[in-house]
Amino acid sequence: MENAKNVGTPDSRLFFRNKKDGDGQQQHDSVAMLNGESVDLGTDNKAQLTSLLNALKAAREGDFSVRLPVQKDGVMGEIAGVFNDVIGLNEGMANEIIRVSKVVGEEGQMTERVSLGVVTGMWASQIDSVNALINNLSQPTVEVGRVITAVAEGDLTQKMRLEVEGVPVKGEFLRIATISNTMVDQLSAFGSEVTRVAREIGVEGKLGAQAEVPGVAGTWRELTDKVNMLVSNLTNQVRNIAEVTTAVAQGDLTRKITVEAIGEVLELKNTNHEEATSMAHSQSPESKSESAYIKVEKLLKLMVDKHASDLHLRVSSPPVLRIDGVLVPQYDLPPLTASDIESAFKQVVTEDQRIAFARERYLDLAYSVHGLARFRLNILQQRGTLSFAFRFIPFKIPSIDELELPQICKELVMKPRGLILVTGTAGSGKSTTLAAMISHLNENERRNVIIIEDPIEFLYPDKKCLIAQLELGDDTKSFAAALKHALRHDPNAIVIGEMRDLDTISTAITAAETGHLILGTLHTIDAVQSVDRLVDMFPDGQQRQVRLQLSQVIEAVLSQRLVTRNGGGQIAAFEIMIANSVIRRLIREDQAFEIPANIEMSVREGMQTLDQALASLVRRNIVTTEEAMMKSSDLGRLSKLLQH
Repeated sequence: MENAKNVGTPDSRLFFRNKKDGDGQQQHDSVAMLNGESVDLGTDNKAQLTSLLNALKAAREGDFSVRLPVQKDGVMGEIAGVFNDVIGLNEGMANEIIRVSKVVGEEGQMTERVSLGVVTGMWASQIDSVNALINNLSQPTVEVGRVITAVAEGDLTQKMRLEVEGVPVKGEFLRIATISNTMVDQLSAFGSEVTRVAREIGVEGKLGAQAEVPGVAGTWRELTDKVNMLVSNLTNQVRNIAEVTTAVAQGDLTRKITVEAIGEVLELKNTNHEEATSMAHSQSPESKSESAYIKVEKLLKLMVDKHASDLHLRVSSPPVLRIDGVLVPQYDLPPLTASDIESAFKQVVTEDQRIAFARERYLDLAYSVHGLARFRLNILQQRGTLSFAFRFIPFKIPSIDELELPQICKELVMKPRGLILVTGTAGSGKSTTLAAMISHLNENERRNVIIIEDPIEFLYPDKKCLIAQLELGDDTKSFAAALKHALRHDPNAIVIGEMRDLDTISTAITAAETGHLILGTLHTIDAVQSVDRLVDMFPDGQQRQVRLQLSQVIEAVLSQRLVTRNGGGQIAAFEIMIANSVIRRLIREDQAFEIPANIEMSVREGMQTLDQALASLVRRNIVTTEEAMMKSSDLGRLSKLLQH
């Protein structure tokens, strides 16, 4: 067997041969090719050959410290000299690459380059490649540093160039450049908007100014909300000071200036009237209630701490929490007075919202408490006083698995087109289910999603999806108008917070027909009622055509009810209707009353009736039989299912 090892240049090589003698004993000899001439080294240089083999092995493992002893003359001396020269070049090259890699990688100094020195041939081309790589790294790195420095200094006009000195930015640095430029755009928009609001408040005295930054989500959305909350508080502060000043001028010394700041309450006292105010206040029969202005944020924190879904504030009643579906009055807190409610109103609304309430006598809005949660708030007037209902909306959107929703939800929201309805009574968790489904889509597909709500509840950061959220009142006049304009915004999916009128339903069905995924909610209790509600919204002459359209676009109806768990908490029980060929025929032929029987027989397709869902929860010991019976629409059917 003959093995060749390349020790030096192409015309100087060493061959090792293993062969057996006549007695079958293993012998080793070698042949050297030096300067194009073959020289038989024989078997007399075993020690030197062994050293050469060990040195070659060390060099292959990256150890260039091993050298061969150089004889004064002879072929082996020449071989040793050539080998040591080559090892020296390898060692120098390796040390140079290690030095430059350390400076570039650890110290971030992009000015270092690998020195050519005496290296030629193959090694020289490799050095050129290393230096070219450093050049490509250096240019985008300098760009990143330039943009970061500009942003830190408040210059939001600088962006990363996608081509530097004629060299396109590629790979990971292109992704970094794109992210950086997007952040600069959002920072610039946010900074400009905050500057505008600050100017209008500070210079022009326009207290109702609000920051509006289109397309901003996540942290920037929270900062915008915080700025707007500060503006609202400033507006309320100035108005409160004016009211108290007017009262004092009219001789009413019982009023107190209360400045609401984020996270704390500061009381400002008029020193000229402090003693008179104290005396008049102590003589007032309603002094205790007049001074006990409630702090809305404290009540909302209590709501979150007790895991309540809703908070109700009403005159003559203490604050009431809804915990696990049950109203729980907080008797350790005093009953609320008209002054308390008026104080709460001033804390949560802006000037524009106050005007809207005076006109409509009701108000829907979103309210955020930094570091705590968001809340949906409805305010209405009853018996001459205000009534508040807060709904808890966490900053973090729970996942489908965390909510223990049916796994079919993951499949449905990934569909490219069609109409999906999530239905149930008010407070049954429809918005939370939709939010979990949208969040799943956001994490797994690249879609342009437009969400229309009244008001905006959950906030969605852009992950894989591009998400726009429109709020009734601030961003659009109606669901129907928003839906029509959204169709021109290149959407893949549209989410309708509530399908409440004929125009909205008609446009939604048309949008689903044209290849969009439409998700919406209805206040209906099951699939049959949902189908009938959609069709009945249309005039009699159009209903046959609508049934045909609906049968073609409907993909699923998820009807849910919240049931109380064993040990506390709630879980949603679902009726699931998937539009197979039979379901579509029943809708088309106006035989929706037969849908429940088909659902019950189509469990293998992912369908289930509400009673089947409740029976499953009982069998898994998640809810009690009594609780399931209370939520069932067909007690006889549920009893039979539980017996089996």
